[in-house]
Amino acid sequence: AAAAAASHGESNNPGTSAAGTAPPRPTGPEKEVMEGEDVGTWYSHRNWKPEEDKKDFVPEKVEGAIASAAPETASVWNAAGTWEEKGMIPWWHKKLDGLKAISADSFAGRITVDALHVEKEYDASAQILHIRGTPRFLFDLRFHLDVSCQYPTSSRAYKGKVRFTEFSNEAAERSDEPFAVEVTAHSDPDKKAIEQAFVPKVQDALREFIKEYQAQVATPEGGVFPGQLPPSSK
Repeated sequence: AAAAAASHGESNNPGTSAAGTAPPRPTGPEKEVMEGEDVGTWYSHRNWKPEEDKKDFVPEKVEGAIASAAPETASVWNAAGTWEEKGMIPWWHKKLDGLKAISADSFAGRITVDALHVEKEYDASAQILHIRGTPRFLFDLRFHLDVSCQYPTSSRAYKGKVRFTEFSNEAAERSDEPFAVEVTAHSDPDKKAIEQAFVPKVQDALREFIKEYQAQVATPEGGVFPGQLPPSSK
């Protein structure tokens, strides 16, 4: 009987629902915020307005020259002087074409050039790069010359080929070595004549071309580019 009374008392308690959960909150009119009422900043920020009217942005011209870190050898757009690349394949094609004018007299007769072939199947490259103010003169080409050996008193010419298998800036740095070359000819005497009388002239011409290539960028006063200077002690 006591347990039943207790159970009956809990069910009649208005503050507790039958399932043991809190009863819903009573509904009623919410408090309205009146104009001018001091409610702090949590609400009044919605009505904030800037002190100045909105202005349209208009870029202004900066007077005076902007100092550039790039050397005079670099383009205007490369103001930082960090990186610039200039393709030089057409320049090299034009220079190599001048090899056709080379000739040499030998015991096998006069050696002349019939044609020049820059090997297209090889991925040739040539660029002048400016890296941190210092130019790099890069090139890597393969080409061959068709030549003829002929005596002035003879109407017959013997053909040969002179192929440069490594003509690059890396090979050029080995100044004490000639560029790698392969010579083929009609006979061993003709091959020897081409190697001794003709090839050295081509080697000399290529060395001169490289000097002209490196002269495409003017050397600054003092003969040293910014990237070649020792670190500052400051």
